[in-house]
Amino acid sequence: MRIFKVFINGILTANNNYKIIIYLWVINFLYSFMLVVPIYFLINMDISKSLMGERMAQGFDLFWLGDFIYKFRHISLALIGWVIFPALIYLLLYIFLNGGIIGRLSVNFEKVNLKNFFSDCGQFFWRFFKLFLISIIVYIIFVGLIYKIIGSILEIFTKRAVTEWPLIIVSNLKIIIFLLLFTIINMFFDYAKIRLVISNSKKVLRETLFTLNFLRRRFFKVWALYLLICLLFLIITIIYLETAHIMPKNTMFFIFLIFIFQQIYIFGRLWVRLIFFASEIEFYRYFV
Repeated sequence: MRIFKVFINGILTANNNYKIIIYLWVINFLYSFMLVVPIYFLINMDISKSLMGERMAQGFDLFWLGDFIYKFRHISLALIGWVIFPALIYLLLYIFLNGGIIGRLSVNFEKVNLKNFFSDCGQFFWRFFKLFLISIIVYIIFVGLIYKIIGSILEIFTKRAVTEWPLIIVSNLKIIIFLLLFTIINMFFDYAKIRLVISNSKKVLRETLFTLNFLRRRFFKVWALYLLICLLFLIITIIYLETAHIMPKNTMFFIFLIFIFQQIYIFGRLWVRLIFFASEIEFYRYFV
């Protein structure tokens, strides 16, 4: 099966299930809103009665940040907790929502609605959570240990370097290797989730081993598909960053436009997330 054909079918499937993107965006927006509002009131209380507000409209001010941290130092631990705890909750929410995404994308004959979406979220949550615990170990071993071993080998070429070029090349190679290892592990656990959903199995470890065998025999095809979708994500991100960079930020109107553009980018990211799963499901079903 041609990789590009799977990629196109993944895009079409993602487009046909646009309701999932809307659900995800609403959930992300509401969650972010609940986190941002308390911080907004703190910042607004600090700058609303000073000239700093006008300065902040022109761009971010590091002096204000230092003053803000000092002024609210007595609640700094609470603010740190306000960041860490919601991050953990969001991680659980991410695991929870993946069940709904893959569950709905794997059933082509049913229309997506809130009832069956959240039903799938609940049905597969504990299986995905167990898989997440396994993934932590795998990330530590492969992305941590193997990356360090490869990094140590590459550093041999920099010991007798007389210019900075070997250091630059080795540093860039280490970053590339890290990213490639990360894509491989991420891809592996995507297919493990898909296997759990399609087989409707509760044997997480057994299905993880099945996934390992499945990918071992088709590794380069699977990886090529994954990297192709990564390229799409990279293109969308570059367009967003370049456009946001050149947009003026000196008036509330343009700040509002940037906010709208950010939401469009978030829609794009969610769309690519669906393409990942839809393409992987298409690939999996063709070979199993």
